[in-house]
Amino acid sequence: EFEAPTVALPRVDLEGAVVDGMMATVLDLPGQPDTGLLGMDFLGKFRIDLDVERGWLLLEPR
Repeated sequence: EFEAPTVALPRVDLEGAVVDGMMATVLDLPGQPDTGLLGMDFLGKFRIDLDVERGWLLLEPR
């Protein structure tokens, strides 16, 4: 069991996929620089098209 701080993010902008007023949990992931995890509170605001073979993710506002 562990504790992780929650922070208020005024804006999250992922290559133009923008959501204002998000809350995020901050975790230190040793050995994983620049690693992030997007939850459904963010992803649920978009229509998602994922192409694993090409290595891209398309997010379109709902």
